[in-house]
This record gives sequence, C-alpha cells and structure tokens, in this order.
Amino acid sequence: MSGVLTSNERIMRPSDVESGLINLAGAPPSWAESFTWRMGQRKSLWRLWKQLSRLQRSLLLVLAVAALLLVASRMGQAPVPPAPVAETGRPPEEATPPQILPSTPQPPEDIKVTLGHSFLGATPETASSRLFQQSVGLRERREAVVNAFRHAWKGYKAYAWGQDHLRPLSRTGHTWFGLGLTIIDGMDTMYLMGLHEELAAAREWVAHNLQLAQHKDVNLFETTIRVLGGLLSMHTLTEEQLYLDKALELGRRLLPGFRSASGVPYSDVNLASGVAHAPVWAPDSSVSEVATLQLEFRTLSRASGDSQFEVGHSCLRGGQLQTDGFLQLHKTREHVVLTIPPCFHVLNKFQN
Repeated sequence: MSGVLTSNERIMRPSDVESGLINLAGAPPSWAESFTWRMGQRKSLWRLWKQLSRLQRSLLLVLAVAALLLVASRMGQAPVPPAPVAETGRPPEEATPPQILPSTPQPPEDIKVTLGHSFLGATPETASSRLFQQSVGLRERREAVVNAFRHAWKGYKAYAWGQDHLRPLSRTGHTWFGLGLTIIDGMDTMYLMGLHEELAAAREWVAHNLQLAQHKDVNLFETTIRVLGGLLSMHTLTEEQLYLDKALELGRRLLPGFRSASGVPYSDVNLASGVAHAPVWAPDSSVSEVATLQLEFRTLSRASGDSQFEVGHSCLRGGQLQTDGFLQLHKTREHVVLTIPPCFHVLNKFQN
C-alpha cells in the first residue's frame, strides 16, 4: 500500500470530530455537511430548552397539552345533522301554532289608587305603570300578608296565649314582663287587617286578664312602645274608653322612671312598688331608649287631659336647650355638671 490517499479518503482529525465532520465509509462531503447541520440544529434547540427556567418549561408543556386536547376534541365531534322537516314541508319552529301570551295584569277592581303629580316630576301614568306591572296583583299580596299573620297568631294562641312571646321551636311561651306583649302589640294590626274574630279575643283578654300591677322590673322603653303605644293606638282607632283607662293606669306606673336626679329617665321600673333604677348591665340609661318616649307620653296627656305625662317627658329637655341642641353644662374646677330642669315638682307622686 502506498502512503497516498485518494480523493475519497481523508484522515480523521480531532477538529472533525468536534465539528461533526465524520466521513464514514467514504461518504460524500455533501452528506457529511447535511449531517453536521442537523446535529448542530439539535444541539442548539436542546441548549435553548435547557436555558429556559423551570416555570417557562412547565408553561410551554401545559400549552402544548391543551393544544393537543383541543385538536383532539375538534376532530372527535360528529357532524350536526340537518334539522328535520315536518310533513307540511316547513321546519318544526314554523309548523308550531302561535301561542297566546298572557295579558298585562290589571289592578283589582276593589282597590282604587289616586295618584297625583310629584314635585320630582313623576306623572300618574308612569307611577301607575310601575305599580301594576307585576306578576302578582295587589289583592294576592294583601291576602298573603294576612294569611301569614293568621298563621303566626294561630301558633301563639295555641301554645303561648297570654304570655309575652312564643318560642316557635319548642312550642312554649315565654314571660318577660307578664303583660301579654304579643297580644297588645298586634291589636292595631288585627284592626287594620279586618281580623274581627282575633281582635275580639284580644280585647277580651285586655279587659279581664291584663294585670298591670306586676311586681317585677320592666324596661321603660319596651313597655312604653309596645304596651302603652299599643293601647293608645287602639283608643285612637276605636275611641273605646277601655284602652284609654288601661293606658292611664300604665302611664302612672311608669312615671317614677322619670324622677331621676340627672333628668335622664331610669331604664327599669317596678310596676307594683314604683322603684326605678339604672340597668343592671350598665351604670346609666341608654340615650337611644329614653329619648324616644315623647310620642306615647304626649299622646297620653292629650287624650286624657292629664298634663303630667307630657311634662314628665319634657323634663328631659326642660326648655333650656342651647342653640346647638344640647343641655347646658356648668364647668367647675373638678367636674362638669348637667343643668337639671326645675320641673320635677309638678309630677304627681306615684300611687298604687
């Protein structure tokens, strides 16, 4: 063998191995160059993939899987068959007979609504259209409310008659003040609803079973708004002397709550002994309670002609309000003293 190489033979050099120029079995240079290009591309793609962060690679994999699933779902969908045609030769939606739509609800005949012009610009026509464009008429709504009241009243009468409240789960009564709060509190509602039978039973209980000389402490605010207010409401609606007499007796038993040194009424009063005191859960009365009693006590004075009830509540103000609406305060070196209205001497002494 001579030491001369043919044109198809080459000596393998280390640089050829590193660059991928491996010519096996006399392969032509064109094949070697294409092989070298493919190897370089694979290395560059793999190097680019390795340069990505783990999060980027995860996102790309998720997107690829989602794309494959989307393509597979699109390919697996069956073609939509054409809509069937009825015997008449028309599509089913055209062959369906026309439906009769319900008419717009009209106001009940027994309810007359008089609408005037509002200063805000509303006209009777627009107000009427909003009022009666409802799925349920006013009569049905009214009957639903009355039936709900009847249902609640039936349960109270069956399980807690004469007591203050009904415990609906245990079906037992609860006595708080012993004044039949539910009965008196609901009488004006019965009157307005026209529940004559229920109202007659409630009136009978007030006339023969309501005992106001309860030897227990009652809350001045709750007793005023629920019992005194309920009795005065019934007297206003019916003008029956029974309700005014009961309201007068209760008002006299509540007056000791206004005889406090500060002028702010006490929160609790014993209806039998006339002893009043601050609440057991706080050193002072709640302003939101004692400041909202004027309606009932003023109504009681004007209905009975006895001014002591209105004067008693007026002691909370005393006519000495400043222009900012607060009671006058006298500052001393050590204390700030509230001005006491000089009107408590006109209150009658409590009598059993």
